[in-house]
Amino acid sequence: MNEVNILDHLGQLPNFAAKNFGNKEALNFENRSFSFIEINSLVENLASNLKTLGIKEKDVITLYASNSWEWIISYFAIARVGAVINPVNTMLTPTEIKYVVNDCKAKAIITSSEKVSQITDLKEEGQINFIISFGDTIEGSISFNDLVSKRTSEIDMPNVSSEDLSTIGYTSGTTGHPKGAMQSHRAVILNGSMTSQMHMRNNKDIVISALPCPHVYGNVVMTGMMMFGTKLVLHRVFDASSIFKDIKKHKATIFDGVPTMFMYMIDHPDFEKANLKSLTRCYVGGQTMPVAIMENVEKKFKVPLIELWGMTEIAGLGSTHPLYGKNKHGSIGCALPFCELKIVDVDNVKIICL
Repeated sequence: MNEVNILDHLGQLPNFAAKNFGNKEALNFENRSFSFIEINSLVENLASNLKTLGIKEKDVITLYASNSWEWIISYFAIARVGAVINPVNTMLTPTEIKYVVNDCKAKAIITSSEKVSQITDLKEEGQINFIISFGDTIEGSISFNDLVSKRTSEIDMPNVSSEDLSTIGYTSGTTGHPKGAMQSHRAVILNGSMTSQMHMRNNKDIVISALPCPHVYGNVVMTGMMMFGTKLVLHRVFDASSIFKDIKKHKATIFDGVPTMFMYMIDHPDFEKANLKSLTRCYVGGQTMPVAIMENVEKKFKVPLIELWGMTEIAGLGSTHPLYGKNKHGSIGCALPFCELKIVDVDNVKIICL
């Protein structure tokens, strides 16, 4: 039975997915496969060790790493403790990371091994309690591998409500320092749920994505996996040739990307021999895409290309086109349920369309 409507917080999602989808493949990353049950077990192990290390409800933990299976386990383990997730862009400089960590008062950082040397001074200055590094032990950090290998104790579900803070996602900071957008559990869960329902994503779908996990578009793809049982084939970075290979290998039904990804793909020398027959639709967001290019992508991919629009402040999408509805290129579609959109004349703030 589907129980999405009774989810109160993100910490419940791994157990929910394990109960509903069991041994079905949930995630494939660099040829390593994880079932929903395996993801839940790894989350429980890490969460129990985070609690043993002293992380408690409402603490903020910075998640600073590229796409990986470890990133996804860390995300849900932070929520499982009842702590607040601070997912940050790996392109931020050490100075910007220092600002973000201080601004949100993070207690710990979970990161990839190559990032440790860039942020050890934060620990030495006493701004954070510890650094957890993916892979084996790196000097100045705690080994992620050790923390997910076994759980130290069984822990209760945190005392967290749907309106409590789940995530602090920082904006790009184009007009100054990055600004932390505060997202409730309800906002993140509803956005992932409504996106999947508008797009008719389900447990028969296989999604290929190289979208950055810290970005809200990447996040709704990930949470959709957990709520609706889709299989996610996650790429560390975008590489057109690798995407083509995985679409064929996994018989992917959906590809999610930003405009530049589609343009690289149709211009790639391997495109004409790529097997894309399993695809049923593609989605594009992140920036505007000229109508002529969208039409060209549809012609070459031979599936609908459906646009979406969102922002960090609303935890994901604000609008998109429903799968079984009119798909108007050059339009961001209609508002998601629980969202409201309006177009205003900036000169007199007169509402001209709802």
